[in-house]
Amino acid sequence: MSEPLEELRAQRALIQMHLNWLDAQIADAEGSTGQVTPSSRQLTAEAEQATLKAATSATCINTAENDVSATTSTETLDDFDQERHLASGASDVKRAQIGCLLIFISGTLLFLFLLFVLPYLSD
Repeated sequence: MSEPLEELRAQRALIQMHLNWLDAQIADAEGSTGQVTPSSRQLTAEAEQATLKAATSATCINTAENDVSATTSTETLDDFDQERHLASGASDVKRAQIGCLLIFISGTLLFLFLLFVLPYLSD
């Protein structure tokens, strides 16, 4: 197989793993006590993922998949999502406010320079 095709299949398998995790989280949030039954599409994706792992066991794509699947647990993803949500909200707004203030001040200073200083420099 070609390398782009292997990469696309690896990305598809990772997205499918994420969708399976989302389905499990939705089922937990709804209060479902039973096991989430996988659909035929999920079973097909899992079969493709198994085939992909067998076909690319010597490539770096498989190594990256193993690293990602070994480190992704529900607790790790929950912690990461919470940290990212808390960190991005306040800091992004504050950075935008500071940037707007700096642009306003620099624009005002440029206007004043062009209005009052530049005419005297040309004399």
